[in-house]
Amino acid sequence: MSFRSGCLVACGALLAGGCFVDDGSQATMSDSTTASMTTTTTGTESSTEATQTTETTEATGQTSETTATTTMTTTGPCPIICEPGTIEYMGNCGDKCGREIRACTDDGCAWSEWFCGGEDACGMWVLLDGETSWTAVRPEMMGPKRPSATIEGAFDVALTREIVVLTNESFHVFDLDSGIYTTTGLRIDLFPELDSLEIRSIYSKNPAFVDGGTPSSEEDVTILTDEMIFIYNVDADGLVATLTGTGPCCDGFEGWAGSNAPMLPQLVEVWHDPQNASQWHDVDLSGCFENPEMLQEHYVYLVADNTLRLFEPVFCTAFVDTVDIGAHQAFTYPGAPPEAEIGGLSHLSGLYVLPRDPS
Repeated sequence: MSFRSGCLVACGALLAGGCFVDDGSQATMSDSTTASMTTTTTGTESSTEATQTTETTEATGQTSETTATTTMTTTGPCPIICEPGTIEYMGNCGDKCGREIRACTDDGCAWSEWFCGGEDACGMWVLLDGETSWTAVRPEMMGPKRPSATIEGAFDVALTREIVVLTNESFHVFDLDSGIYTTTGLRIDLFPELDSLEIRSIYSKNPAFVDGGTPSSEEDVTILTDEMIFIYNVDADGLVATLTGTGPCCDGFEGWAGSNAPMLPQLVEVWHDPQNASQWHDVDLSGCFENPEMLQEHYVYLVADNTLRLFEPVFCTAFVDTVDIGAHQAFTYPGAPPEAEIGGLSHLSGLYVLPRDPS
């Protein structure tokens, strides 16, 4: 559902003076000229400064003095050893996704020292159900079909154990078992009705999986934009999407009211947990359910203010809780992704977080 000058100033001054002589008058002229020149060389840069002062005076009582100073700096050429702006990578470093990096200088004359950069430039963060630490996945390990543009959202396909990642122009299919992106294509071919609308959130629901059974080949996929809702039936076999409903969203919708309900333009992404196997939420449902400890299916919306809004669709059909993302149990575990980096969320036996701006 959205991963920066220079100034050159040159100044010159020229003052010119002259002598004024009346016809028929006698003029006495005396010239006194002093000149000094200093040259300084440091490394490849030489600077030459010449200063000349000339006094020419006395013609019918008038005096004119001219002083001119010129500074010239010349930087000699250096051996060009690299293309300015080029970045080279060597090995991995750090605890997450860091890599040893060096960069070519702006003049192409030298390389920077090697340093560990891009610690949070991960292709994915994974927290499987029952685990208490995140696993970071390096983007280069995910194959050449991974997304490179801003990620707007993601949804899972339970039967094939895949995550479909969407940018504004493309889709990319990530296989959970192999750990690589296997397919990519144009988003307009998958969801033509979206055209170029920006996705605010997207989630899928496999009805058979929600009921505890074996996942079916069909996923109900819901996409929210700034003002609209699109509902698709997606067949896992061939990833074929059929539009089943669309309309304005979400004023007047049941549950989209109250202090916990987010505004659509504030949405970042959402994940759908069909069975609450993770048990990350401690929420009181007593206002709408006689057994408040039995949270099961639910949706978690990430909002631009870095809060998570919990929607309970079975008994309450409403947003029932708001928590800062940093205080949510899953995001207190070591290795959690940076809040500002999140672009896609998906839950399938664990939580999968995708960066908004991939490396």
